[in-house]
Amino acid sequence: MREQGETEVVSAHGALLKISTRVPQGDIVTLMRPGGNPAKLARVATILGRDADGRLRLAVELDTPSLEFWVELAR
Repeated sequence: MREQGETEVVSAHGALLKISTRVPQGDIVTLMRPGGNPAKLARVATILGRDADGRLRLAVELDTPSLEFWVELAR
């Protein structure tokens, strides 16, 4: 499955994401920047419920800490 999500909060250790499709807690997901590179593996740490628009809010933990991954997304 592939889905475009939105970051709400990011850190070197993970992020709070908003997506539409339910992903089980503990699953490993691949986070990709627009354009496809680089990609980063993350584990779904917690499912925090839905936002006002009905999207799921997931806390994910990166397999290895990397603030640079998010900085690249902001460019």
